[in-house]
Amino acid sequence: MKKYFLILFSCFTSQIVISQESLPSDIYPAKDPSLFTSENVALKSDPDGFETGGSGANNNDSFALRETTQLGSSSPSAVAFGDVDGDGDLELVAVTSSNADVENDYSIFVFNPTTDGLGEAVRMSYGAQAEKNGIEIVDLDEDGASEIIVGHGSGISIFSSDGAGGFDMQLVTSGEAEVLASTDINQDGNVDIVGITSVDRANFYFGDGNKNISSVGGFFINTLGGNDLAVGDFDDDGFEDLLVMSGEGDVPNFNIHFHDGVNAFEAEPSVFFADVGQNSGGVGVGDIDGDGRHDIVLSRRAEVPTSIWSYIQGDNGQLSGPSSTDSSFGNPEPVTVLDLNNDGYDDALVLHSGGEAMTSYMGSIAGMGGGGMLQIPLSTNYGKESIAGGDIDNDGCPELIVIADGDNGLLSVRNKNCFSSGGGAFDFSFLLLLLAPLFRQRKADSI
Repeated sequence: MKKYFLILFSCFTSQIVISQESLPSDIYPAKDPSLFTSENVALKSDPDGFETGGSGANNNDSFALRETTQLGSSSPSAVAFGDVDGDGDLELVAVTSSNADVENDYSIFVFNPTTDGLGEAVRMSYGAQAEKNGIEIVDLDEDGASEIIVGHGSGISIFSSDGAGGFDMQLVTSGEAEVLASTDINQDGNVDIVGITSVDRANFYFGDGNKNISSVGGFFINTLGGNDLAVGDFDDDGFEDLLVMSGEGDVPNFNIHFHDGVNAFEAEPSVFFADVGQNSGGVGVGDIDGDGRHDIVLSRRAEVPTSIWSYIQGDNGQLSGPSSTDSSFGNPEPVTVLDLNNDGYDDALVLHSGGEAMTSYMGSIAGMGGGGMLQIPLSTNYGKESIAGGDIDNDGCPELIVIADGDNGLLSVRNKNCFSSGGGAFDFSFLLLLLAPLFRQRKADSI
């Protein structure tokens, strides 16, 4: 019997050591105002403030707001991480709309973040105007350097690395593109871009595999404003489908245009009402229950009491839901889905317009549950792509979360949920495997 307790104690203590080592205090010192500085952007630092966490309660377990970076006086409207120069490391790209700042409006800012901070930003104009922006970072020509695609009032702008530290830009006009996503619509092996307008249309930008758009198509969608979109395989047929969400009007909470299995999305959607008369604030897609299928997370845009909805895809490819997870903060809007703690289950991050909070909701084999909270400055100016997480030290976990706050600048957040690859929260199912021989032995001894 002693040997089982020794084995159990040894495994448990080694797991604890792994978890502690995966939260390096030397990389993220608690009070270091030098983090996230930049030579060509103004910085406002308050490392002592806004450090709370826990599912609606004030504790320090989940997140810490480190710095606020101003992009001149312009308003950041979208952010994304990606390797845009082919060096193997993630860059952060922030997009601005308009705030009467001639130099910094209608621009992208490319940062090279490390564990020491965001670094110096390179600014470039995207050649158009916009009230809201979409952003997608994806490798259009499979050369190892992803393109930066920016949606705006005239269509999209594509930035490609020139191999010498700069970027080439091309403008594709088509009408506005407020939110973006990427997939292979026509199944030709090349990446295509999907953009939706502020009202009722989806535009499709068909890539030629060489950083260019060969043609533009699209169709009308059942949305009325406050729109969001996502792509994913929502019926487990091997083809990615198009989900569009309306945040306004008496319409379904979201519609899915399933892929026809040949070369197009079906124009006639399947409609989903999470709650009649209740609008959605944002949508995200990921694998919430760890079964390898795409699930859907929606925010319910309402004052408290409100909730986060989730639809889980079953073994038969059917979506079941919605399940509701209560939210302690009102007006949840943008949603992004990613694995916050490297446990193999995707989680959701949500920004609350006017609620001074970012909240998290954790995935598990049982579906979506509660998580953490971070108090952030008051803002009522979030775009649908206002939050992103980046694994900046390549350990498998997004240590850095960046929020594009149109009122307060870029908010850099430390994700304290992270565990290194191979670590993570202790898996209690492993205890059962260790204890099983002990229980069998005790049962045998009693007979």
